[in-house]
Amino acid sequence: MNKSFITVRNAFSVLFIMILGNYLLLGSPFNAKQDSWLSILIAFAIMIPVGLMFARLVKLYPEQDIFFMFSDAFGRAGGIIGTIVFSLYAVLISAMVVQNYARFFQIITLWSTPFIVIAAGIILTAVYLAKSGESALGRWSLAIIVLLFVLIAIAFLMTSQEYNFDYLFPAFNSSFENIFAGSVSLLALPFGDIVMFLALGDSIKKGNGSYKIFMISIAVSIMLMLLVFFKNLCVLGQSTMESAVFPSYAAARMASLSVFFERIEAVISYYFVFAGITKTAVCLIAAAKGSARLLKVKDYRSVVVPVGLAALALSMTLFDNTTEMFDFIRKYPYLSLPLQIGVPLLLWIIAEIKHASKRPLPSMNKLLD
Repeated sequence: MNKSFITVRNAFSVLFIMILGNYLLLGSPFNAKQDSWLSILIAFAIMIPVGLMFARLVKLYPEQDIFFMFSDAFGRAGGIIGTIVFSLYAVLISAMVVQNYARFFQIITLWSTPFIVIAAGIILTAVYLAKSGESALGRWSLAIIVLLFVLIAIAFLMTSQEYNFDYLFPAFNSSFENIFAGSVSLLALPFGDIVMFLALGDSIKKGNGSYKIFMISIAVSIMLMLLVFFKNLCVLGQSTMESAVFPSYAAARMASLSVFFERIEAVISYYFVFAGITKTAVCLIAAAKGSARLLKVKDYRSVVVPVGLAALALSMTLFDNTTEMFDFIRKYPYLSLPLQIGVPLLLWIIAEIKHASKRPLPSMNKLLD
């Protein structure tokens, strides 16, 4: 199978949408109320070394995916276990994303449409995108990111008359425990899930700047997350933000585009679904690559459909309603953080040791020079 490479710009777009898409849909955790922006900054501080670690793994294993990394670092048996665990985890994330976005679309517009119809539509589109390859996924993501910046600019402009800066206060009124709890939630979702991007490591050409891809996408995402948080807070107020199921959408409903559109929220709702399709496609590619390695199938695209059907079936059984979905999201860090940060940390340490042992020692002449 010929490798489908992805450009730096498109790789940034994929990562950016994986991070910001989930945040725009679900909003900030409200452990710290008005001080939740501090949770965002702490999550950013923690994600800097985590992003550097991910980038280093891509650097150590040029044009290889995370499943190759498992085999090289952990050996054959450890590689198989790591591949199984991360393939199942990728299916779980796919099912969660489908649940999140299908519930959103059902609540805001398709009230009488069965959940399975909406979920199947998201999965089938993501399957098509995954089967098209990483390069097509990158081009799609770049187009979506352009739409995102346009929508954010319009939303800021059209809600400007609704801003009430009194909603920013009282400031610095939350305990560090609550602020840090919000940071942990953000680390797990949306930041931690970018570990799935390591499954696309074989589509990044050697020397294409893995550090640039990870660090710029994380930094830009944080800036926009802060802007969106303050916008939503100034428009809705803390109590409304906490009670709103999807706060960014609720804030967008306050915007009117006069003679051009009656409401902007319909356009934004479709963007949310596009972002969900992008993240689902990344996770399906990861699960398909892991499954293909286990089954010794050369082209992962041949197993994308079965993996997609498994994700669809799981999405139908995960939660019965939106309340259960958000209850699970609150518990999600306990399941995800060991896989998102703990396992890659162990992988990185072993990889550094193995690669250090393979480096040739300098000759005596060079030492004397």
